[in-house]
Amino acid sequence: MTGLRVAVFAALCGCAAASDFEDLLVNLKGKTWVDCSAVCKSVGKSYRGMGMSSSGDVAFWNCKCGSDKVVVACTGKPFMQCCKDKCAGADCPSKPAGWSCPSGGGCSSKACKSANWQEWVAAHNIYRCMHDVPALSWNEDVYANAAQHFQSVKSMIHSRTYDVKPPAGPAGENLFQGTGKYTPLDAVKLWYSEIKDCGKMPGCKTGAKKPVGHFTAMIWNGTKDIGCFNNEYNLWGCRYKALDYKSCNTPNYGSDKDWAHNVYPRKNTFKDCLAKVKECGLPAPRGADMVNFKTGFDEEDFDLADVLSGGSRVTYLGAFAAASLSLAAAAGLVRVWKSSRQPSLVADALMQSDTELVAE
Repeated sequence: MTGLRVAVFAALCGCAAASDFEDLLVNLKGKTWVDCSAVCKSVGKSYRGMGMSSSGDVAFWNCKCGSDKVVVACTGKPFMQCCKDKCAGADCPSKPAGWSCPSGGGCSSKACKSANWQEWVAAHNIYRCMHDVPALSWNEDVYANAAQHFQSVKSMIHSRTYDVKPPAGPAGENLFQGTGKYTPLDAVKLWYSEIKDCGKMPGCKTGAKKPVGHFTAMIWNGTKDIGCFNNEYNLWGCRYKALDYKSCNTPNYGSDKDWAHNVYPRKNTFKDCLAKVKECGLPAPRGADMVNFKTGFDEEDFDLADVLSGGSRVTYLGAFAAASLSLAAAAGLVRVWKSSRQPSLVADALMQSDTELVAE
């Protein structure tokens, strides 16, 4: 009988401790720090120490409670949610998540009314299908923030997209500007053509021969939404958003390991994926019948980095700037200019690297 009473008491204590810990996780929402002594108390253990690591806006507290380790993961700044061990959706898979038709006809908002939104969505999803990563949808909040910012911008100067608050950000950003007449597909296939300069796959960035940030932002596995614009100065651009906080899912953000978890080799042809996108009810982008049906870009017209002989010349200008974020980070800006038989084009991609912080 005594043994039974002990077992029942232990079970009750375990339930109480679990409830206390779950309440603590809920109450951490809106805060910026985890008190490991309170964590240990909530699980009925004595506090022995702590360690902390961060990547983007995802942080982990390793609380040493007695002889056990209790891990609390929190996302966002201030915290949007805190979970035991890890929060669902905050990590990145090690293989392509798979492509299928975008839900809601490619509109993640209640109503999508922006000019050419279906054409932008169709163009991007052809290329994402080629890499078997999830389809993108149009997000009016992402679009509105980008369009407002670039309304009067005459040249390619990046916005601070990684610092844009939800629901419009954080996000990656691609820009291009030219003197001709263009369509959404012109911009998208120009950015995509950097695939030929990729290094080792998965990842692309490590060992890349030339800039690849436009391509990687487009086919980043964790991306969910886009918003694209063009203004009266013939400046075109797209923003690429994943979650409401910075993580390995955020396009062009993180370490080489994060790139390897998001950028995968091509599996399907442009022709096959154009057909699949049309089956989803999206329109064929203007000019799709002129694109190389296998690679998805025209090597001659959209060579962003090779110095060519004859009537075509390319000049590469590179810039690197430090970014002031809560984590050690840097932003890389890449610009390429081309003059030939085609109208002049300039492309600019935004990339963000993130250094993990560890405290023991």
